[in-house]
Amino acid sequence: MSTELTQTVNLTIVRVKGGGNTDDGRYFYSFTPDRLMSEVPGQLVYRISDDSSDGLRIRTVVTSASEGQMSKPQIGKDGLVAIMENFVTKHELINVAVIVTDLETPGSMIICDPQVLNIPD
Repeated sequence: MSTELTQTVNLTIVRVKGGGNTDDGRYFYSFTPDRLMSEVPGQLVYRISDDSSDGLRIRTVVTSASEGQMSKPQIGKDGLVAIMENFVTKHELINVAVIVTDLETPGSMIICDPQVLNIPD
């Protein structure tokens, strides 16, 4: 696929003692931008920001996209980047879950969930 557009989303995730926005309250995460609107096909790049706690790695990315709307994620060798192709085949609100693991907590699964809105031309 010839990529026409690259949209990068920076994920900042930090360990906290309590009150975080994950299920167990042990992490706080935010995305910049927190929502994407795609009108043309291109790449979606999810990147763990430099402001994040050390030892966090992207395990995978899961979406609610219908068949053929997005490619499977390619996770960088360092686990800090996930890249997907967004084919923008039809109007659709897509829930995305970036699944992160904490190397300091074996078996951890941190689910961070931005949204993507596809509106083809």
